[in-house]
Amino acid sequence: MSDDPIVLSFKDITLYQSDVDILRNRYKWLNDAIISFYFEYLSDKLPIDKQTEITFLNPTTVFMLSYLENSDNLDEINSILGPLNLPDKACIFIPINDNSDPSTVAGGSHWSILVFVKNSKQFYYYDSIVGQTGNSHYAMIAARKLSMLLTGVPSKEQRINIRQAPKQTNGHDCGLYLLSITEFIVKRMVDQHQSLQFTDDIEKDMISTLTPQSVTGLRQNILDLVTNLKAKASN
Repeated sequence: MSDDPIVLSFKDITLYQSDVDILRNRYKWLNDAIISFYFEYLSDKLPIDKQTEITFLNPTTVFMLSYLENSDNLDEINSILGPLNLPDKACIFIPINDNSDPSTVAGGSHWSILVFVKNSKQFYYYDSIVGQTGNSHYAMIAARKLSMLLTGVPSKEQRINIRQAPKQTNGHDCGLYLLSITEFIVKRMVDQHQSLQFTDDIEKDMISTLTPQSVTGLRQNILDLVTNLKAKASN
């Protein structure tokens, strides 16, 4: 028997016992597998008409961007991202991690979220860390890697639009904030039936809605979701 058995296979994502153990420990920050799982879940429950418009990059794909030597070379970019048809997407959610070592998979210690919106050709950046620049440096790197593909702007000219975000009150819930902010934006996009405008009013609502208590509660919600999906798969 494996020391780390499979708990759930959902779409293209596999969760192991070690991943579930992270969810059960409120002091552990989320890993790549849990981020990817919840992104897959959010994608799966989108209305049919939104499934072709909204996409979620998994952390492994974003990590692979580190290997791009010339992000203005579309052939090189498409060798990694081509099958995803990203230029056709209205909105792309890009998880950002502060792993600075391309040789270390699933490294780093802080998560944040970068959102690309096609109609404005802008990258919007949300970070839950308090009083620091957080992952903005890594978000800029990701935006520049994707710039030519998504906007036609040379990588060195690309900028990110740093927005107001709910702030974490501990050192381990950054991944939960990434997922909560993503889910909040997705719900607004679905409810409005049109392109979302990233305004101060929406972000004030985001900050008031995503309280530390509600964000922390997402950990148990994800654990319950895994349990329910596992039970459903067994029937």
